[in-house]
This record gives sequence, C-alpha cells and structure tokens, in this order.
Amino acid sequence: MNEPYPHFTAIRDATPDVRSYLCSVALQQGPSLSQHGTATVLEVGSRLYVVTAAHVIREHLDGTNLLLGADVEFVPGRGTWAFSKPGAKTNPEDLVDPAVLELDPGLNTKFARKSKVRIADIDWEDQPLQVAFTICGLPSAMSRKSWSANEMLGFEALQITGQLVPVKKAGLAGLARYREDHHMLLEADQSSMVGRDGDPMRLQSVDGLPLSVPGDIGGMSGAAVWGFVKWDVDPEKWTKDSWKVVGFQHAVDRNEGLIRVTRANRLLHLLRQFPSASVVIDALY
Repeated sequence: MNEPYPHFTAIRDATPDVRSYLCSVALQQGPSLSQHGTATVLEVGSRLYVVTAAHVIREHLDGTNLLLGADVEFVPGRGTWAFSKPGAKTNPEDLVDPAVLELDPGLNTKFARKSKVRIADIDWEDQPLQVAFTICGLPSAMSRKSWSANEMLGFEALQITGQLVPVKKAGLAGLARYREDHHMLLEADQSSMVGRDGDPMRLQSVDGLPLSVPGDIGGMSGAAVWGFVKWDVDPEKWTKDSWKVVGFQHAVDRNEGLIRVTRANRLLHLLRQFPSASVVIDALY
C-alpha cells in the first residue's frame, strides 16, 4: 500500500460511498442517449430535489430531451427549476451556476434506492484553507452513448480525492469569473492523483485514449464535493460522518489546473424558493 500523502489510508477508509449519490443528467436525441452532466439528489423533509449546474440544463428547460437517472431508468427533467438569480436560466455569465429542481412526489419511489444528501449532510459554513476533499462525477469521455432504445447508456464514475482544498495561489485574484465568496478552488494535479490502492491514477476514455484532469472531465459539472471537516480529531477516530457536502462542481480552469466549486451555502436561497423546503430550512436556520 502506497502512502502518497499523510493520513492517506485514514482518509480513504473514512470516505463515504459517494458514488451511491450520483445521478446522471442525460440528453436524448431521437433514439440515442448521451451522458451530459452530473446531479445530486437532496432530501428535505418529505420532498426530493435535484441539484446540478445551471449550464448543464439551461438550454434544455422544456424537458423534452433532458433526462435524470433514477434507480433503474431515466425520468424527464421537467418542472420548475430554481436558479441563483433572476435571468440566470438564460444568462451564461451566471457566476454561481447551481440549479435546483423539486421532483414531483410521484417520482420519489423511482429514486428509492439512490442515496440522498440530507440537510445535516451539508456544511453551510465557509471552509478552512486545509480540508481534504473528494469529488465524484460522470465524465462524458468515460461514457458510452446508446444508439437505440434497446441499448443501455454506459458510464463510469470518476472519483478524485485530494488533501488540499481551497487553493491560495499568487495571481488568482484576477482569475476570470472567480469570486472567493462564491467559489472554492480545488487543486487538480493529475500527477498526484491516486486510486484506492494508493497507486497513480491512469485515466482513459471509452475508446482507450488518455484523458487529462481537469481538461477532460466535462460531464462532472454539478457533482457534489465532499469535504473532510474533522482535522482536529485523531485520525484513528475519523469516520464517514466526518465528511460533509461543501459545494458543487461548477467549472474548471485548465491553465491553472483547478476545479472550481460553488460553495454549498449558495444553495440556501435557491431551496427557499420552494415552500416545502423553505419551511424545513427556516425551522433549522
């Protein structure tokens, strides 16, 4: 077992099964289906909500070709989506970029087996400068398009775990469309990425071509980012409860090798746009 950085084994063993929270956002074009983005299902009270990146669904709001991956099938992504600000659903310059859909209660049973993020699983506070993170999504380059109704859409999840989370680097103050109060920057240095065995991570497309990070992770937008928030606790006592959702993947900065994440606290006012969620949130905060 390689130990690529301090406490690697303790972090790995305490990492929750974040893959069980994944929800595919797919596009249907005629009989074909292709992987388009990643979403997460939230459970607030008795209602379910889907969170993804606004740019993933902005051009598909009529729901005719936008599909969400449930337990064993895809369901239409129709309904009322909440965006970060008025006009954001048509505004490509939206800096925050999350979008939230309240699922019709009749669809709840179709998501029964999927793990849901609860309000208690989210850390609404700003993150310290040293936090471990793990992000898991569904890159389009690692998916296989289905060409007919009889063919399954195939995809493979990519999970990236690292030790440095919000990045402070000289010169990033002028990074295009970056706002420190909205975003976190995660280092995406592929040379330091490892798998669960501690060996270097080698990525390739479904066609066997090498992939680079963060340049080739399109399709992971909207993925939940889990942060490890118990650095002050003895590593031997780290558990899966030590992790909280701290944000959602928003964009990448290829030149800087960074993954940009919208902070989880940007979601509160979106969820409050739904009366059912607002009642629960106002009772807690």
